[in-house]
Amino acid sequence: MAGQRRDDSGRVASDGRAGSPERADTAADVSAHRIRRAGDRDRGPLLSWPLSVAWRGLQLYTPLRGLALSGPEPFRLYAAPADPLPGDPALGTTILSGALPGRGGNSGVGDGEPWLNLARRSVRHQWFVHSFEWLPDLMAAADRDAAQELGVQLIRDWVARYPGPGADPQAWHPHATARRLIAWTAHAQLVQRAAARTPSPNALTAMARQARHLRLVYPRRGHLPARIVALSALLMAALALDMPELKPRRLARHVAHLLDLFLHDDGGPISRQPAHAVGVLRILMLLRELHRARGLPQPAWIGERIRSVVSFLRGISLGDGSLARFNGGTAMSAAAVLHLLHQADPAAPVRVSAPATGFERLSAGGVTCVIDSGPPPPPDLSTRAGAGTLSFEMSDGDYPLVVNMGSASQHGLPEKLTSVARATAAHSTLVIDDTNSTRAEADGLRRGVESVGVRRAVSEAGTLLDLAHDGYRHRLGVVHERQLFLAGDGKRLVGADRLVGAGRNKLAIVDLRFHLHPRVGVRVSRDGLSADLSHPGGRAWRFRADGRVVKTEESLFIDADAGPVRTKQLVVRVAAPVPADALRWSLERIALPRDAGDA
Repeated sequence: MAGQRRDDSGRVASDGRAGSPERADTAADVSAHRIRRAGDRDRGPLLSWPLSVAWRGLQLYTPLRGLALSGPEPFRLYAAPADPLPGDPALGTTILSGALPGRGGNSGVGDGEPWLNLARRSVRHQWFVHSFEWLPDLMAAADRDAAQELGVQLIRDWVARYPGPGADPQAWHPHATARRLIAWTAHAQLVQRAAARTPSPNALTAMARQARHLRLVYPRRGHLPARIVALSALLMAALALDMPELKPRRLARHVAHLLDLFLHDDGGPISRQPAHAVGVLRILMLLRELHRARGLPQPAWIGERIRSVVSFLRGISLGDGSLARFNGGTAMSAAAVLHLLHQADPAAPVRVSAPATGFERLSAGGVTCVIDSGPPPPPDLSTRAGAGTLSFEMSDGDYPLVVNMGSASQHGLPEKLTSVARATAAHSTLVIDDTNSTRAEADGLRRGVESVGVRRAVSEAGTLLDLAHDGYRHRLGVVHERQLFLAGDGKRLVGADRLVGAGRNKLAIVDLRFHLHPRVGVRVSRDGLSADLSHPGGRAWRFRADGRVVKTEESLFIDADAGPVRTKQLVVRVAAPVPADALRWSLERIALPRDAGDA
């Protein structure tokens, strides 16, 4: 366990300075656990047995397909929930101006676009355009009347251009179809207006046909998030359009079952991706509103899961409300996150420790630190995840100080930048020989961290975290141990990083990296032994590394609003031979220098 050390290991005692480990053991509350990495998640087929599979095959690949998509035409929407997910007003204005931002570039909106020439784009870009996931952004545009008119027009255009699966396989792909059903349900008033302006088959009929199609083609096994989205879309369609043929009670049971598989008891997803937690929360909130609008009894699991997920998301939020940038992060702004969580459950408590998902929170005196204390997600759920085990983010009041680079994949940026954002060096942690703690490949995170030990001790002096991961053990023969101590008044964060193992003497370079938020000013002292940080809130912090030289290097921050923004990072470099003692460092609040500014 990470907390079991000798006195000469450089352990940080409860007063935040190197000292005797017995001082930390006087804590009033001590907890410890170890998280081991899970393998690929494939729980086998759901809602599938030989006879039903054979029947679905007949419906899909024979002339019976047209019959399978037909049925009673809905005359109206029986529920029209408001989308709880706040859109991006800037993106909405961009869409209104004639460009639809997406993965891998923009699509035009006017003159029959974005559908024209869409087949030339990547499959993922096609899915994104067909999914209507951009509707919340369009509806957030300042000119709401124009946004609604364009939304109605685009829904009508889509229905006319893609009447069935034969029109375009990507338009009716399960990935796009499920997300489109959710988007249209969340913006049902637009669908209702589009249906009123178009003779049969109208938008409501199109929704019903899409639901019947999705019932046949949704993924029965494999990727859990995709299965949750698909079955949730079917349940929403069944409730909004009153389609008893979809068997909504049975769908609800299966959605609940999949969420039990996907969410830990602490509310976090097994993918460890904040974006997945936000997506699940949106689904749960829409289901809650649909049940209310229909006057139906709400299943207890909906409210329970909402509170659990909200508590988890609050636990990984910084002081400004933004979600810490771990494992792909999220493209949501801090204001959007705060709005979503308040709408979901304003009374949900903040979770300070998520031991199953693998996150810890330190908070005192207005200072917040969120720490990645878990192994990487399973390989099949980590294509966007980063190799950032034991990295942390820190905020002072409403102002982030120390951050991770963020997620390029959320903004459709070049693949090269996505790879950079997933690297260990893009996180605020220790990096050995510029090597990732877990190998990051296009199809997920592979060999590296298998387990993480965590010990949390809380006392009047503050909170101490003892952490350790084995990501470098097989390749480099060392284990990374990290201690973080936040004083009870929030004015001092002290850290100690140590490499333990026979391979330590063979290492060439070890870097301690601390990526800074773009609004943080930094000035390195003349002797290079400290760096003063300042933020717009009028406070300053001094970084020291126990007598080691501190340098600044260029970095990038993937901002939820502005995309990639240039920033700085603090780097403490240790060349061979790497010492056996811990590399100690501290961030301490100081009086703001009169001439504080950027270096």
